[in-house]
This record gives sequence, structure tokens and C-alpha cells, in this order.
Amino acid sequence: MDNVDHGATLHTDEHRAYQGMDEYNHQPVNHSVGNFVVMLAHIDGIESFWSMLKRPHKGAYHKMSPKHFQRYIEDFTVCHSQREFNMIDRTINVTVGMIGEWLNWKNRIAGNGLSNGAQS
Repeated sequence: MDNVDHGATLHTDEHRAYQGMDEYNHQPVNHSVGNFVVMLAHIDGIESFWSMLKRPHKGAYHKMSPKHFQRYIEDFTVCHSQREFNMIDRTINVTVGMIGEWLNWKNRIAGNGLSNGAQS
């Protein structure tokens, strides 16, 4: 895994895809036998994040092009990490984060990242 430091602690469920990650401190919770929290290990935070990601996809956006998908993820990450901030602090953070960032119309409408070239 390119984005995880060796020796990092990973909290996951029991899915077999996570087995064999010996270079990490892997702390799984086994939902199938009723374990949802083992000491500090739980996956409630990531489940909350996925829920927050899926809600706008189903309700507001409906289609997220592969070209801009990373931008959606970054937006939801900011929303999730600032969910307990008040509106003024959120507005300040968004405004400061916009400094030096540009997404012009030409780049927005360029190819959408789909391998078949279809427009979405």
C-alpha cells in the first residue's frame, strides 16, 4: 500500500482481503461473531465516511465522472472532517482553501476519463 506508512495501525473488518499485511499493526473487528469494537479498534469512522459519500451520490449528483471523482472524494473528506465546525468556521476554511485553486471551464468539459470516450 503506497499511502500507508509501514508500522501504521489499520482498523478493518474481517474481510480476507486484509489478511497478510504483516508490515502493519492490523487490528480487525469480526462483525460476523458480534465484535464491533475491540479495545480501540473499530470501523465506525470509515463507515460514517462511506455513508456521507454515498448520500450525495444518490441524492444530488447521481453521476460522478471518473475525471473529477478525486475532487468529489476530497470535498466529502473536508465535509466529514469539519462536520462539527460551525458554519462561520467552515466558510472561512473553504475560502482559505480556494486561494490559488482554479478549475476553468475548458478543463471541466474536457474528456471525462471514461475509457470508451462516452460523455457523462
